[in-house]
Amino acid sequence: MRVAIQTLGTRGDVQPYIALARGLIERGHEVQIAAPVQFEAMVSGHGIAFAPLPGEILELIDRPAGKAALAGSRGFGAGLKLLKHMRPLAVPLRAGSRWCSPA
Repeated sequence: MRVAIQTLGTRGDVQPYIALARGLIERGHEVQIAAPVQFEAMVSGHGIAFAPLPGEILELIDRPAGKAALAGSRGFGAGLKLLKHMRPLAVPLRAGSRWCSPA
């Protein structure tokens, strides 16, 4: 089975997925982690396929617009508020990755 894991968080959000991916790989699955480009070496260093997400997505959290979107929200609600700021950053990601098409 092919598994694609996507995370937009910090190192603390990415690192647990590395453990999950390693476990899946050891059981014969093909795994890719999509995360901010800043984590490429960390993910690839564990022998896991990596798909870079624009670093600007992670940096958005530190911008005034990102902080305003997160104010008073947690979890899924915060993500929804950030969505309008993230969409323009994600447009280049639509170009076909083999992970986005059926096996």
